[in-house]
Amino acid sequence: MTCLCHCDDTETVYQVENENERFIELSHGVAQIGWMNAFINGKQFVPPLKDDRDESFSECSHHQYYSYFLQDSMPDIHSDTPVRMTLCGRYYYDYDDYWTNNCDEIYIYARMCHGKFQFDLSYFSEWGCIDCLCLVHYNNVKVKPEIGHTIQQHEVNGKSQSVYTPFLQYRCEFDMIDGITYRTKWYINGTFHGQMGPSSNQDELVFKEDYLSHLGPGYEVQCGVITAGANESSEALSDTFFAGLKIKDESITLSKSGFATVDIEQTIPKGCYYTDDEVPNCEERMTFEDESSVSDMCAGKLRVQNTADVGNPFVKIKSLKKGEQWTSTTHRIMLTTADSTYDDATKFDLQVYVTDTTGHDKRRSVRSEIIGAIHVRITDNYRHRNKRCYSHVDPHMRTVDGLNYEAQKEGNYTLYRNIKYQTEVQQSAQYCYPGSNSGPVCACGIAIAVGADTFIFNKCFNTVFKFDLKCNEGGLIDIDEIHPHRYKVRTPFGTIIDIALHGWSNTMDIDIYMSAKDYGNVDGLCGTFDGDRSNDLLHRDKMTISDDDNRSYRFADSWRLTDEENLFKNDARLLTPWNTQMNGMADQPCSRPNSITKRKCKINRRTRRETNVLVQHKQMGQTSVSRERRSTDSFTEEEAFALCNNSIYNTPAVIEFSDYLAEEDPDIIVDQCVYDLTHGNDTGWIDAHVTNVNNVADTVLNLNPVFVANNTDKVNNFRSQICLNNCSGNGECLETGVCECNGTFRGPDCSDDIRIPPVVYGIEGNGICEITEEDDCTCFEIRSDNIFDGFMCDISKQREYLNGTRVKMEQSIHTGYYEDIFTGECCAPDSRKRRSEGINDDGPFVISYDISVSNDGAAYGEINTVFVYDTTCLAQSTSQGNITIHLKDGYCFIDGMCVVRNFLSVVDCLLCDPASNLYGWTNGTCEEGDSQTTTEMIIGIAVGCTVVVVIISVLFGYRVCCKRSRKKRQVHDSSISLQTKVSSIQALPGVLPEALPGAGKTSFMYYKHKI
Repeated sequence: MTCLCHCDDTETVYQVENENERFIELSHGVAQIGWMNAFINGKQFVPPLKDDRDESFSECSHHQYYSYFLQDSMPDIHSDTPVRMTLCGRYYYDYDDYWTNNCDEIYIYARMCHGKFQFDLSYFSEWGCIDCLCLVHYNNVKVKPEIGHTIQQHEVNGKSQSVYTPFLQYRCEFDMIDGITYRTKWYINGTFHGQMGPSSNQDELVFKEDYLSHLGPGYEVQCGVITAGANESSEALSDTFFAGLKIKDESITLSKSGFATVDIEQTIPKGCYYTDDEVPNCEERMTFEDESSVSDMCAGKLRVQNTADVGNPFVKIKSLKKGEQWTSTTHRIMLTTADSTYDDATKFDLQVYVTDTTGHDKRRSVRSEIIGAIHVRITDNYRHRNKRCYSHVDPHMRTVDGLNYEAQKEGNYTLYRNIKYQTEVQQSAQYCYPGSNSGPVCACGIAIAVGADTFIFNKCFNTVFKFDLKCNEGGLIDIDEIHPHRYKVRTPFGTIIDIALHGWSNTMDIDIYMSAKDYGNVDGLCGTFDGDRSNDLLHRDKMTISDDDNRSYRFADSWRLTDEENLFKNDARLLTPWNTQMNGMADQPCSRPNSITKRKCKINRRTRRETNVLVQHKQMGQTSVSRERRSTDSFTEEEAFALCNNSIYNTPAVIEFSDYLAEEDPDIIVDQCVYDLTHGNDTGWIDAHVTNVNNVADTVLNLNPVFVANNTDKVNNFRSQICLNNCSGNGECLETGVCECNGTFRGPDCSDDIRIPPVVYGIEGNGICEITEEDDCTCFEIRSDNIFDGFMCDISKQREYLNGTRVKMEQSIHTGYYEDIFTGECCAPDSRKRRSEGINDDGPFVISYDISVSNDGAAYGEINTVFVYDTTCLAQSTSQGNITIHLKDGYCFIDGMCVVRNFLSVVDCLLCDPASNLYGWTNGTCEEGDSQTTTEMIIGIAVGCTVVVVIISVLFGYRVCCKRSRKKRQVHDSSISLQTKVSSIQALPGVLPEALPGAGKTSFMYYKHKI
């Protein structure tokens, strides 16, 4: 029999073993009989209802074969008088997968005490196990937040204006019975705060914000309902309602190789302050700040991303205007690490702020409130330390997990790929010595793609030189110039690609240092980064694994690039933009002073002509790019070993920082050096290995800034010994490992004398500036190996007559625009055209520029000529070293523009007839009705002009358009789409506009149009 004791006699609360959003399980094996409180953690719990039976069975882990639920709905209980409720048992017989429901006389008792349900399970315990009973969250009294607005009228400049001021109120929702009055009692943070009513009108029972003016968001609200009058009921309490922004999990664990999400529940709406004569800013922002972060923008940190608004590190919170509805919202952010060094922080405390900027800034100040903090602990921050793969010299390969092998075949390969983070590194390799078809093979080109951004550095012989960065996404690839022969490339997730050029050759070494996000995601010639060396030679098919250290080359051949994916051949390949939804936001390059990315991406001075048409490398044998082997003698293995062993073990890196060589064994470097020396018979390869081992120690030291800070003198002494070629005796090796050159010497090793003119390998456009492109044709990018900041340009402008005569017009000498040691730009001065360029009294002509450059302003190199003309009808030919311009068949060249044969100007009846006059109009025949039109007009179209001149009468002849069209070379002019502007144009009979030569270019064309 159940106890009939009073409410005040017991306040024992059930012990809970498991809990989620809706269910709790009573602790297993604990005797919990007698009256006990089921109001737990601010929520009211009751036995499961009939509709909850399936969910309770799956959610409550003890219920493997049976569960219990109420036979009827929860009764209306308002006092401490016990009410009996019948339970049904649900049983599962797995031998025949059979369910059955049994509602025998199993019952429990319930009562209401101080607004909370209590239950007595004494009788139930005689029939079944108490811990088999799962309780479900239940309450029909709820706190509901609302936004209201007061409206006040103000007079501004004689005009009445409505001002809407928001306020917050809470409504106690419950099932009201007609004719009954109620009182609501309100509790803030567990303390009674006020009472509303009695009233039968819900609006008169609300709790206004006025009572909460001293509280910021983040308090708890609870309401109680009492029926007023003679038969006053006991108080029915709502669940405790959290008012504000609630961080679901304030302490999280984040793997460096992945991401974590944090949910922040917004339980109360925000109101917007506004007037009826403005467009209000009804928005607040939730921001996240790590107050312990350092000011260095290049340091490791947490990245925060709003998953609902990809690309933003903050959350927009809408504030409501009058009449707008709102429901509870959960905001989700994604956290990832931005990795920089091995000493990145492993703990972060993100302060969460809400900034109120609603309303007009002159009427309301910005206000920020802290709503809490997210404590983040970083894991998996060791697996990538000292892990790298490389391609050295000819090339000796090493996988990330430490397998060494050889790859002595020419070709283009996938060196490294991280598909998850949309990054790949391609390598181009060819025979180390130009003209060879045997012997050692060296890496000579590298192409990097991150998202849709690419960086291509190609120095391979007999190919197009490239040192190009395409910033399609604003600069995801962060390129830091250590010196002109060494570059560190960083991906958005922390992987480092170290590129070191061999100054005496067109070859390079490539080292790729892993980030935490590479673990388990890498393939290519770098192998699989998973700590298991046995699967490193995994083929592209993801199934075959070579076990012969690549001696058969089947592994390397599987990673040869197809033409479609080859960035060296197809730099216009379609790449997928960076997936911020999956990979998080990617920071733009930070504040490193030698960032090439900042120079090449941020400074977009003009739209450049295609760089893949630059002049190819000049052949070895010319003094500008050739070198002599330092020794042409053959070396025995014993001789090579003595030289290599002495050189490697006496490097500053091995002597002072042998623990900072990224797990490299110096003996392996010696073996590689011996191989190169005996096969190449060139002591230059020893220098390559010495430089590389010093570079490895330098990089690993940079990845350990705490050690460097505690050993400054030792590190500075090391770096002052590792400059290229000891600065060739023409400078000082600084403590940064970079040369400071003396006098007239420049370059990474101070071996370039600026008194010797630089050699220009190629010039933009391959010597032709196509005036049909949107370009000013007065600025020209040049390529070299040794131009330096402050170089000078000597530019002369001349007319090139089609009869072969050349007349100089003007000359200028000025400072060129320096981009890097390989890239500069020379621009001719912007001079006004006094008369039509294209024809004068001496006949038709085009413009050319002779360009030469100097590093000291005195000694200028060879001249490179650029011709400016319309290739629609003009072409050049070379005879005995002389270039001439000639007119193509089927065209006239009239007033400096191309006109296709048989095109007729019906205004003056003028015809392009090359047989009669190549450079002027021929009288044509314009019989009335020739084209079956009643009214005719001539349309001159010049792509690059800002207008399409429509000549409706003879008074506006074609000469008007011709004069205006001469403005087409101004760089600020915009294109005119041929198809959109002449959709209704009809060509002469038998000639289709889309088939016209030069369609879409600047070619001047004439059409008849029916009105």
